[in-house]
Amino acid sequence: MPARVLTLLALLLALVAVGQAHAAEPSQPPVRSWACYYGAKPIASLTRFDLLALESSNLPAPAKRKGRPLSLGYASLGEVDMDGRFWGDVQDKPFVLGKNNSWNSRFVDIRDPAWRAFVLERILPPILERGYDGFFLDTLDSSIHLEQTDPERHAGMIDAAVEFVREIRRRHPGVLLCVNRAAPILERLAPEIDFTLLECLFSDYDFETKKYRATSASDRDQLLGAARAAKRANPRLTLLSLDYADPKDAKRIDEAIAHARKNGLVPYVATVALDRVSTRTLRR
Repeated sequence: MPARVLTLLALLLALVAVGQAHAAEPSQPPVRSWACYYGAKPIASLTRFDLLALESSNLPAPAKRKGRPLSLGYASLGEVDMDGRFWGDVQDKPFVLGKNNSWNSRFVDIRDPAWRAFVLERILPPILERGYDGFFLDTLDSSIHLEQTDPERHAGMIDAAVEFVREIRRRHPGVLLCVNRAAPILERLAPEIDFTLLECLFSDYDFETKKYRATSASDRDQLLGAARAAKRANPRLTLLSLDYADPKDAKRIDEAIAHARKNGLVPYVATVALDRVSTRTLRR
C-alpha cells in the first residue's frame, strides 16, 4: 500500500480515536444535582452535589468521593470582569469594548486572536491546575448580542464564538465543558460540550428595580427550544437550569425547581450574587 495512503489512514484512525475518547467520557452515572457558587468560603454541603460550577480563583476543586462532585471552573469568554484578577492585564487592550453596567464588566471582541490566546493561555490552564474537571464557559450571550444589535460593526462575532468553543475542545479533548445560555448557537455547539445551562429559565433578577421576577413565557420557550435542539444533536448532553430567587420565597423556588424537572433539566436556585449554597434541590 502506498505510503501516502497509509499516512491518511493513520490520520483518520487518530481522529476517530479522539472522537471515541470524548464520546466515552460521560459513561459515569448521570448528574442528578448541581450547584453554582462563586464565594470564597469553603462550604461543606458542596460535596453533596454531583456537579459544581465554582470560581476557581476563590477555591480549589473539592476532593471527590466515589468520583463526585465533578467540578467546573468559571471562565468568561465574552466579557472581562473589571473587579477580576485579569483586568489589569487586559484593560488597555484593543479587544476590550463597552461596559456591561449590570455586572461591572467590559465586553470583549471575541473575534480578536489576542483575546482568544489570552483565554487559552492565561485563564484556562490555572483552572485545571487547581484540580477542576473542566470549564464553565460564560458570557457567549454577550458576543451574540453585540452582533445582533450592530451587525455591521460586530459582524462575525457569532461564528467566532462557535469556533472559540471548538478550539477549546480541540485544546482540551478530555475535559468537561458547560456553556451558559447562548441559545442561537447551542445546536452548533452541542457536539463539543457535555452540559448546557439555561440561566434565568423561570426566575431572574431585575437590576433596575433590584427585585426578583418571573421570566417571560417567550424567553422560556426560546431557551427550552434551543436546549431540546442541542439535545437532539448530542443525546449525551445534560441540561441544567439556574434560577434566581429570594431565599425566603419558597413558593417561587419550588416552582422553579418543578418547572425545570418537568422539562428534563437538573435544577438549581440561588441568590443573584451566588454567594451562598442552597440545598433545597437535594431535599425535593
